Amino acid sequence: MAILSIYNGEPAPSVMSKLNSTIAEANTLSFVAQADTALQAGQAVYVKANAKLAPSTHEVFGLAKTTVSSGIAVEVARQSLTLASWVGATGLASLSVGSIYYLNPSQPGKLISLPPSTSGQRFIRVGRAVSSTTLIIDISQPITL
Repeated sequence: MAILSIYNGEPAPSVMSKLNSTIAEANTLSFVAQADTALQAGQAVYVKANAKLAPSTHEVFGLAKTTVSSGIAVEVARQSLTLASWVGATGLASLSVGSIYYLNPSQPGKLISLPPSTSGQRFIRVGRAVSSTTLIIDISQPITL
C-alpha cells in the first residue's frame, strides 16, 4: 500500500508546507466584525451564529482591540494586545506581569488571573502578560471541569 506522495502535481511535502504556512498566516491575522452588543477593549469575544461578535463565558475567538457600541465594527486581536488600561477586561488598570489570564466563567468577556476551579465551569486559558500593558494571546481549547 503506497502513501499518497503527490497532490495536484506537487510532492506531498510541498503541499504540507503550503498548508502549514496558510494555517500560520491565519493565526497571525486580525479579524474585523460587527459587535452584537457593546464591547470593552480587551474583552474576550466569540463569533455568534449571526457572524457578529459578543462577549463570552464559554469560548474565545480573540480579544476586542477597542471599546465599541453595538452594531459598530471592531477589530479582534489573535496574537497579542497592548492596552493603556485593562479595566474593561480585568477590572484593573494593568496586567500582572508573568500571570496567565483565563476567561471568567461567570462574567462574559472578562479575564481573570486565577484559573476557574468549580465543577461544570469551562477552563480556557487566554494568554500571558509579558508587561503591565501587553498580553500575548494563546487561547486553549475549552475544558469543562
